[in-house]
Amino acid sequence: MVEHENSKSRPEPTPPAEDQTSLVHEEHQPSNGPQPKLAGAVVTLAVVAIAVGFLIVAIYVGVQAFSG
Repeated sequence: MVEHENSKSRPEPTPPAEDQTSLVHEEHQPSNGPQPKLAGAVVTLAVVAIAVGFLIVAIYVGVQAFSG
């Protein structure tokens, strides 16, 4: 029983270290399914927000240039 628990606890510390290494190199491809969709949605939302901000600034600057 002790040998079984001991052999069971030895392989477990190694995979987390490998997982951490793989996560560093493959942050955009985690093994879990929902996370990439969520990360993609967050990135898309951020890009859209920045684009809308630039558009608003461009319109404002254009209006100011033509009005004065």
